[in-house]
Amino acid sequence: MGHLFSIGHGNKDIELFIQELKSFNIGFLIDIRTTPFSKWNPKFNQDMLKFLLTEQGIKYIIWGKN
Repeated sequence: MGHLFSIGHGNKDIELFIQELKSFNIGFLIDIRTTPFSKWNPKFNQDMLKFLLTEQGIKYIIWGKN
C-alpha cells in the first residue's frame, strides 16, 4: 500500500519544494488549492508548477476548484 503525504509551499523556493518532494520519492502531486495560483510566488501557479514538476518526472493534477 502507498503512502499519502501533505506539503505546503508557503514562501519556499520552487527548487527547495521540488527537492523535498524528490527526497521522499514523491511521484505524484495532487494540488487541492481552491485557487491554484500564488500572488507572491508565480512559480507555484498551476501551469508553471505543472511544467516544472513534469520536467522532474513528477505527475501533477489539480483537484481543487478551478
